[in-house]
Amino acid sequence: MRNILGVTCVLTALAHLLLALSNSVWLYVLAFTAASFLNASMMPATNTMIALNVSRERRGTAFGIGSAAQAIAFMVGPMGAAMFARFSLKTGFVTISLLMLALAALVAFAVREPAVDK
Repeated sequence: MRNILGVTCVLTALAHLLLALSNSVWLYVLAFTAASFLNASMMPATNTMIALNVSRERRGTAFGIGSAAQAIAFMVGPMGAAMFARFSLKTGFVTISLLMLALAALVAFAVREPAVDK
C-alpha cells in the first residue's frame, strides 16, 4: 500500500501541475478530472493502511480521526483555493503539486507497513 500511495501522490502532483499549465478549457477539464480521480483513489489505500496499523479495538477511533481529517480538508481546500484565486490560480496549482511531491516523499520514507499474517 505504501508504494501505491507514493505513486498516486506523484501522479496527483503531475495532474495539478498540468492544471497550472493548461491553456485551454478541454485540457483544464481533463487535468481536473485526472487530479480529482487520483485524489479520490488514495482513500481505499489510506483506509487499508489504517486498518493494518491499528488494533481491532481501536479501529473505530482511528477511522473517526481519519474522517475528521478528511472533513477538515473539505473545508480548508476551498478556503485555500479562494486565497490563491485572489493572487494566482496557477501558483496555487503549483503549490499543491509541490505539497503532493513532499507528501510522496513522506510516505516513501516515514510510512512502514506492518507484516500481514497469512
